[in-house]
Amino acid sequence: REVHLQVGGALEEASPDRIDELAPTLAHHFTRARSDEKALHYCVLAADAAFRMYANAEAIDHYTYAIDLALKHDADLERLIHLYTNKGRAQELNGEYDDALENYQTMVAMATDSAEPKLELAALAARAVVHATQSPKFDPAKALEDCERALTPARKLGDRAAEAKVLWALMLVHVLGVEDPVKAVSFGEESLEAAKEMDLREQL
Repeated sequence: REVHLQVGGALEEASPDRIDELAPTLAHHFTRARSDEKALHYCVLAADAAFRMYANAEAIDHYTYAIDLALKHDADLERLIHLYTNKGRAQELNGEYDDALENYQTMVAMATDSAEPKLELAALAARAVVHATQSPKFDPAKALEDCERALTPARKLGDRAAEAKVLWALMLVHVLGVEDPVKAVSFGEESLEAAKEMDLREQL
């Protein structure tokens, strides 16, 4: 443990400009050193870097371990939402739709147990998109149900980013499922307005 701690510290000190590149190695050393706080930090960096590069299997592994560490140390809500939603998205991109939906269901269950509406909102919005797009889990009825459950809490919490995502999913439902182009345009315009307001480039 001491050797791993020293190696990790030496790498940090010697290569401060290569931290993102070295994040997986640093995560490994600090994990073996049982320095959980640093291990979590570098696991998240490694996961996010892999996620950006569409190295989805690697991202899933890092996010899974980061979630375990985060739960062990009572990480803040925003970090948990980031880890779970990115893991789910990486699973979707990797074609692991059942695993992604299970991941989002875990979020819903956690939100119920901890009375954290923001956590449930993030899960419902993500799950709605899976069912609203032409994935193997395309199911307009389920998408509509999740959107209806999520839209009011999003507005009540003032979470414009989540609202934009839910409205986008509603647009998709009314294009691909319900086939109501008038409502689709309305939901799309509302989503676009929220995305512009928050400068959400990906959502735009």
